[in-house]
Amino acid sequence: MRWVRGALAGLAFLRPSYSKVLLFAVLAITCFFGSIQTFAFIDDIPGVPKPPLYDEVRCVELWFPWVALSLPIHLAGWALRLWNLAKYLPSLSLGVKVPLISIAYSYALSCWTVSSWGRWLRSLRSRVAALSIGVGSSLVLVPLPLLLTYHASDPCLTLRSCSGFALILLVSTVYIVSIYGLARALAGLVRRARG
Repeated sequence: MRWVRGALAGLAFLRPSYSKVLLFAVLAITCFFGSIQTFAFIDDIPGVPKPPLYDEVRCVELWFPWVALSLPIHLAGWALRLWNLAKYLPSLSLGVKVPLISIAYSYALSCWTVSSWGRWLRSLRSRVAALSIGVGSSLVLVPLPLLLTYHASDPCLTLRSCSGFALILLVSTVYIVSIYGLARALAGLVRRARG
């Protein structure tokens, strides 16, 4: 019974707070509309209808940030050969599924990120370092010339570039903070196990 209490105490980071819910909302919206934007890869197949809201989110880059965010669960699903379970997810339209697993993962990830930020990144120096690494990795993923290019003929392209950078910055920073928090948590577990 003691191990059950310990396990439940270890899941305390999943308790909602305003900052966790706010981060989750942004990540969940990215997942939902990112999956809708997968239609861009199958729009030339006859008989495949557009998913709802596809045209409304055309000018915002959500697909690449969603893929970057969900990469760990996509890799785990591939490694464990769980892709057949995707057929049981509800569909938005033919070929586009509701990303329920990505959304659930987003909740756990946002809770862990906010908990790690508050617990292990308390100093201004460590927070600035985490944000700087997030910005640096974002610039690698979304090249600066693409971001700074103003497309006078197509303002939608400018919005896509800026939104893509902002969301990749968020996803990169979430992963930097989460990985740092995981390393600190594991180090604490090892110290406790040793004595």
